[in-house]
Amino acid sequence: MENPSRAKEIRVTFEKLRDLNGIDTLPAIEYASLQFNCLTVIDGLAANHKLIEVDLASNRIAKYSCLSKLKWLRYIDLERNQVEEMAPLVADNLEVLILRHNKIADIRGLESARNLRRLDLSNNNVQNINGLDNLCFLDELNIAYNRLTKLQGIGQCLLLRKLDLSNNRLKSMDRLIMMFLNELDLRNNQLE
Repeated sequence: MENPSRAKEIRVTFEKLRDLNGIDTLPAIEYASLQFNCLTVIDGLAANHKLIEVDLASNRIAKYSCLSKLKWLRYIDLERNQVEEMAPLVADNLEVLILRHNKIADIRGLESARNLRRLDLSNNNVQNINGLDNLCFLDELNIAYNRLTKLQGIGQCLLLRKLDLSNNRLKSMDRLIMMFLNELDLRNNQLE
């Protein structure tokens, strides 16, 4: 590589990478694929202000609040990590957030991610979905394999096309008014 400081993409997968030391010396990075490593801390990414997409799946990351500083970020994949708490994201451009297979119980913190289109919180410990009311452009929500007993908190998500609530503990379906809903998965609940 002639001039690594001009690199727009970085791919480091299956390398047992433990830290991101030096990634701040690559200021032009727009796409980062860092999945299947041993990362626990990702603060170094905060210096990459041009970052648009970041794939951090299958690491050991617990906190990702540093990503809220990246205003151009559109895509975040944190699947199969150690995330227990949602981080407040102030990313106006964020469209896709994948957090499946983590340990999340409370999903508050997405209030500012108003342009979010796709949210995947499947296979977590979520008990309620309060905190999604501001996500009026949400098109796809996957919250399967959680611990939901009530369906509240998505009343303003009128543009939802795909909603997966399968494998939860839902007992009733009160107030599900989605104008554009094309797919609704309610398998393996306790509906009466």
